[in-house]
Amino acid sequence: MALGSKGALRYEAVATGKMAHSAYPELGDSAIHKLVDALADMRRIPLPVDPLLGPSTLNIGTLSGGRAPNVIADEARAEIMVRLVGDSAETKAALARAAEGRAELREILEIPALRLNPIEGHPHHRGGLYHRYPGIRRPVGRAVSDRAGFHPRGAHPRGARRQIAIDRSSPTLSTHRKALMQTRIEVGILGATGMVGQHFIKFLQGHPWFNLTWLGASDRSAGKKYKEAMTWHLAGGNAGDRRRSHRGRL
Repeated sequence: MALGSKGALRYEAVATGKMAHSAYPELGDSAIHKLVDALADMRRIPLPVDPLLGPSTLNIGTLSGGRAPNVIADEARAEIMVRLVGDSAETKAALARAAEGRAELREILEIPALRLNPIEGHPHHRGGLYHRYPGIRRPVGRAVSDRAGFHPRGAHPRGARRQIAIDRSSPTLSTHRKALMQTRIEVGILGATGMVGQHFIKFLQGHPWFNLTWLGASDRSAGKKYKEAMTWHLAGGNAGDRRRSHRGRL
């Protein structure tokens, strides 16, 4: 079972310039040069590290612009994704300073980091829960979300089934724990069409504790059926099974 999840901060950076022939660069103003310089400064921004969630990261996912090799570019754009591990204010301010005078930053999406708090009586596997951050493995207790409206996300179904089989055979199993295992918690997934969302959908198929009841995606998927909005990327699974399991609209 996960103890938390990194948040997301997504931007589109757009730079504009003046088109000219590359033989006479003094007559133009390259949007690509301005954007590349701004992105280079963004990559040098020191990002925070959280003891539970690990380091915040910045990725320049797409980069486009220009018209031809012999033309000074009058437009360029990039898409940037920052994975958040805490408050986003300092990171936003640093990104704005890097873009100032060179590109316009357009905020597309922000999802805060998710953290979980302990709760007694919740079933768990392997004697405790562990950090998700690679290289750190220590028990930290049982957990539920501290973000309003969110519920805990479970471990991989195979491990969960294996533990439940052990717990049900125990003569000391509490009534509270029995009730937790018999009543599945309704959960939803934001960003359900992307790679991470598809991983969660795969993990939650047939989960003994959680019942996947809703999916969310970006504006461009609004009103579409899940099978129309997604392209299944994961190996070792049948995309058709997931499509049949989610017939509602996003």
